[in-house]
Amino acid sequence: MADENLKEELERLRAENERLKKRSSRGVTMKVSEKGGLSVYGLGRFPVTLYKEQWVRLLDKRPMRKVLQFESFKWADHFAAQRRKSIEVNPKKIEALRGILRLCREKNIHLYLCIPPNHAAYLSAMRLNGDPDPAFRVDRSHILAVLAEEQAAHPGTQVDLWDFNDFHPLNCEPLPAPTEQHTYFWADGTHALPPLGHIMLARMLGWPVPDARGADYGVKLTPGDLEARLRQIDGGYPRYQAEHADDFGWVREHLRDFEKR
Repeated sequence: MADENLKEELERLRAENERLKKRSSRGVTMKVSEKGGLSVYGLGRFPVTLYKEQWVRLLDKRPMRKVLQFESFKWADHFAAQRRKSIEVNPKKIEALRGILRLCREKNIHLYLCIPPNHAAYLSAMRLNGDPDPAFRVDRSHILAVLAEEQAAHPGTQVDLWDFNDFHPLNCEPLPAPTEQHTYFWADGTHALPPLGHIMLARMLGWPVPDARGADYGVKLTPGDLEARLRQIDGGYPRYQAEHADDFGWVREHLRDFEKR
């Protein structure tokens, strides 16, 4: 190889190396393609891309109790620690919500928002870790306030807020046996499986609910319902402890297992 060509090749390799360094410094990022594939960047030199059915199969293979022990409970500890410092809502997120509302109003789109569910084991972990606002009063209040302002300023705005994050029986589904991978509705503490997603969609959109157990799943939340909703959520915690004593005891026993790794 001529000296000139060798020099060009070295420059190309240096540039490639710098590009890879910059990408790795950004951490893990995700992007959804036009065809619906979810690509994860930052795990290696090339992105990992899977489609919905493939992600579901991947989640299906993870043992739920292990994920709770070493992932979900770790994040519950991390988030509770952050929230003990401050539970103020990020103003950028409020502005992002206003932007979504404005776009939907301009396009005459009926917007359905939802507060997604977590499994009761994860909700319990947040409370056991001393979260200062375990019912997320502040977050729910801010969202409702923005929606109320929008509807007052623009009568006829089409937006519904559905709240699924509570101790409903579907969110309290018994944890799987140690030899089983997951439950019918849950892959882990923060990721539901398609059967629960189908119930959520049916409830929000007024479709026939595919499972009778979900006939009362979720609440269409309004400012006037907030206090009753918060009381309902807080009341669900001691009920979960009583009705699922073995599962709650397992959560408390394994809450700090992630520190042993």
